This record gives sequence, C-alpha cells and structure tokens, in this order.
Amino acid sequence: MDDQVLDDRLQAFEAAVPVVGGPPSRRPRVSRGRVALVAFAAVALVAGGATASGVFQAQGYEGAFNPGQPLHCKGVANMTPRDAAKWLDSHGYDVTWQVEDTTPGVPKGQQESYQTKVAPVVGSIAGAAITGGHEMIVVIETGPRAITTDDCP
Repeated sequence: MDDQVLDDRLQAFEAAVPVVGGPPSRRPRVSRGRVALVAFAAVALVAGGATASGVFQAQGYEGAFNPGQPLHCKGVANMTPRDAAKWLDSHGYDVTWQVEDTTPGVPKGQQESYQTKVAPVVGSIAGAAITGGHEMIVVIETGPRAITTDDCP
C-alpha cells in the first residue's frame, strides 16, 4: 500500500472512534501562577545562595522559615515530610508539596518535578513559602543531593 492509502485509512479509522473526554491525568491541574512560583522557588533553592544563608524567598513571598515568619524556629524544617504534614495540618495550613528530584546522573530537565497535595514519604524540606492566608508551598528534595534547610537561621 502506498502512503496515501494508509493515510486515508487512518483518517477513516480516527473519524469512526468516539472520543470521550480528554486523556487521563495523573495530577490535578495547577494554575500557571502557582507553577511559576514553585519553579522560581526551586531555582532559588538549587542556586545555593538562598540555602547557604537559610533565607528563602519566592516571587515576593518571604520564606516561611525566615526570621519573623510563622514557622521560624518551630522545628518543622527538620521533620520528615509526613511529620511536617501532620504538624502543618494541625495548625490550619493548606499545603501543596513541590517535589524535586536531585539524583545525580539524571540530565537537567529530565529530573522528576511535580506537585501534590499528599506529603511524600521520602525527602527533606528545602524551603517553604506562604502564598496567602494559610496556603503554603513546601519544597521537598529527594535523592542523595537533597538540601535540608535550617528553620532557625
């Protein structure tokens, strides 16, 4: 068969198949503003300067562990993500977890990065920002090069 015959058959087949909804999604949709905030936050953390001093800031949102902020010196940064989730929930925070993989050997841009409303099982807290009221983004790093922040710099 030549290419035109195959193309015609494919178009006829596609037209005959009913489409119900869109493709399945593994994660809930997150607004572009929140993604931009978290991407900036993750870059600030990985850049090193922010973590070396213990000060974290993301697009106009001061870090939640910085002096004068609600989580300063509360010990949350040293908790596991699941323990931190329990503590934050008991204090009324609505947390979005931004998980960043730091596994060596994985090319930049191919490392796993995702957001979830469920605290990950592994990883360390690399930073956090309160984005409004009691809404917060907590950045978790996984892998052997994960950064741990100090919540009482």
